[in-house]
Amino acid sequence: MNVRYRVRHEIERGKVLRYVVQLEVEEAGSWHPVRRSDSAHGQAHWHVFHRHKKADRTALGMDFNDALTQAEEAVKNHWEEFVKQWPTE
Repeated sequence: MNVRYRVRHEIERGKVLRYVVQLEVEEAGSWHPVRRSDSAHGQAHWHVFHRHKKADRTALGMDFNDALTQAEEAVKNHWEEFVKQWPTE
């Protein structure tokens, strides 16, 4: 199984204006999201994706700078755990 994470962000004068950090797995030739933290809808939040049901969404209650840092650290440090959980969710 191949795993990757993607990061996009826009920063102006040291302030994160928008961001997305997404962990993905490749299965049967297609990439599938496992976890994503983003600033869509003006709020930092995590999505936990499942194979057969709607993703869970949890607000983070922090500014985008801190949320981006937290998301990158979480994916870098816990990606194996997130990927192992994905098939069972």
